[in-house]
Amino acid sequence: MFINPYNFAAIDEENVAREQAIRYGGKSGVITVTLRFLTEAHVGDGNRKFMKVGAKTGIYGSSLKGLLRATAEAISNSCISMISDELSGSLKDDILIKKCDKDNGLCIACRIFGTTVKNSIINDEEESFSFAGKIKVMDAVSVDTRKITKDAYLQNEHSLSSPKPLRHRIFYFDNNKIKGRKFYYHHKKANLPQRGELKIEVVSENSEFEFEIHYNSLTDKELGLLIQSIELKDGFGHKLGMGKPLGLGSCKMRIIRLKELNSKDRYSKLDSVNEIEGKEIEKHIEGLTKSYANGKALDLSRNSQLKDLLRLDKSQNNNGSPGALQIKYPSQNWFSANKNVPLPPDGILDKPRTPPTKKTEKLQGKAKATVDEVKEFGTVLNLPDNKKGYLSKDKYESKGIELKKGQSLEVTVGEFSDNSKMYICNL
Repeated sequence: MFINPYNFAAIDEENVAREQAIRYGGKSGVITVTLRFLTEAHVGDGNRKFMKVGAKTGIYGSSLKGLLRATAEAISNSCISMISDELSGSLKDDILIKKCDKDNGLCIACRIFGTTVKNSIINDEEESFSFAGKIKVMDAVSVDTRKITKDAYLQNEHSLSSPKPLRHRIFYFDNNKIKGRKFYYHHKKANLPQRGELKIEVVSENSEFEFEIHYNSLTDKELGLLIQSIELKDGFGHKLGMGKPLGLGSCKMRIIRLKELNSKDRYSKLDSVNEIEGKEIEKHIEGLTKSYANGKALDLSRNSQLKDLLRLDKSQNNNGSPGALQIKYPSQNWFSANKNVPLPPDGILDKPRTPPTKKTEKLQGKAKATVDEVKEFGTVLNLPDNKKGYLSKDKYESKGIELKKGQSLEVTVGEFSDNSKMYICNL
């Protein structure tokens, strides 16, 4: 047995709580956070290197904000703000959880982090709606004086590529609905090859960073959710950066300082800032998180799938057999032998039950397909029989072909001995 690198935390679409956002009032202040990597990590730029802040190593605040938002959305059962480019706009709306809009109000995550909804229908007119977030996440800077980065290698760029949900639909969908929010399991240790064709810069495990989060006009419940999304309970952790399937990026965050701004006295008193740190911070944070937990939204104690995904000891076998389970992707042989086997809630998969059987194929002839949408990493096609297909960008770019929406393409249609069909695009 082995564990698939990722799984999904369930979405309760019927109970996404929404309300009108409050722009002014509430609580404001600054949260100081330390982040310690438990495994090696790669949070690089376009050159596959970490950002530099003077002579020190840094992490972009946008990467940290994305991590915190994904966690907050899952804990609170909010809408999904980040959807794979391969899915967004390419499939029917009914497989995606509905996003927030002006008329129906905003979920708690959108009220904290902000949102932009394009092409919403507002007063019978098509227009965009946006709400600026109420927090700003600053860049993180290493607290170490020693050099913490080193070179590492990957076999190829596939380890850093974006998800491909249409290739493994049975893992991603259940009755044409997205199974949930995708998270990667924690490895005990990163599994990097000694050599490879792709060189990246990583930081060593136990590398520590510090950053600030500035918040403005948060309600007690919003601040409580933000706090809970930052500092997970002991035994649970975040994953940050790229190469998560290989075990990169496991980390723990701790709040070490909290400056609360008294909005009423901010312009009349010099001591309008209440600074909390040291022994007092833990008790104060506990009170803030209770403000959120008393609400109706989901939290870790009530979301067993999310709890399993965030636990740091997932790779330790807990089913009574000795040893630890390996976290790895299924092989092509596994998919061939288990093509109709969905991803179980605990992510544990058996080895192929039977050797893969070779399917015979019969070409039926040629047909027409049209380009539905050209996206960043590939093109969505309208195939015969009302089916959708996805053509990777490298398949046509390498031949100097440029595809446009509505363009007609020729495909060869084949049928396998099990009555399933294949479509080969003739470029």
